[in-house]
Amino acid sequence: MPLGRLKLGGMWGMHDWPLWMQKVTDEETMLPRFPAPEDIYVMVAGGSGKHSCVVPNCTFSRAVSKVVESTR
Repeated sequence: MPLGRLKLGGMWGMHDWPLWMQKVTDEETMLPRFPAPEDIYVMVAGGSGKHSCVVPNCTFSRAVSKVVESTR
């Protein structure tokens, strides 16, 4: 995504981005939106309806997960 568009999201000033990205000044430079494809997690729970929601991550953070074993 171009730097100029990333800045429109409101999180650019949080300084969570890697230093090399913070040094970019050309608004047209393409920058990654996440560290690696392995850091994209999609979770689905429940069903369709008025109580559905999306919970986005905060800027360039790393995904963390833990396996939960069923007790049944």
